[in-house]
Amino acid sequence: MDATTDRRSASVRLPSDAASVRRAREHVATFCDGHAIGAEVRDVVRLLVSELATNAITHAQGEVTVTVRIEADRLTVEVADGSTRQPRPREEALPADPGDWTALDEHGRGLQLVQALADTWGVETDHAGKRVHFSVNPAGVAYDEHLRSPA
Repeated sequence: MDATTDRRSASVRLPSDAASVRRAREHVATFCDGHAIGAEVRDVVRLLVSELATNAITHAQGEVTVTVRIEADRLTVEVADGSTRQPRPREEALPADPGDWTALDEHGRGLQLVQALADTWGVETDHAGKRVHFSVNPAGVAYDEHLRSPA
């Protein structure tokens, strides 16, 4: 595991194994904590990087690089891998009632979560592979009310 860090960004290269998903979550959580990002935003970022890292490890070959960077009004996380295959969110929508989510397939919903919880997201490809990224407002996450946990 190789890591690079400066004040505004941090990257870590991870092997293509299941333990790397946990390390990706820890990487972004440590960065968020070091920049006084609130728990709600940190938890959303941890969830979303977990989804992207799982996709990269499941569908790509080789190492995965997780980069997190902060700007004045944006926290961006990028997961890069060696595959040029474009990820696609599932077509069917998440049920409006979170109580119905237990009936869903266990796989294929990660990009729907990214779409629902991130302010922006996207994919860039080049000869070396792809980078899937998302951004959130570090001051707070604006997302659909039905996605909030019960109080």
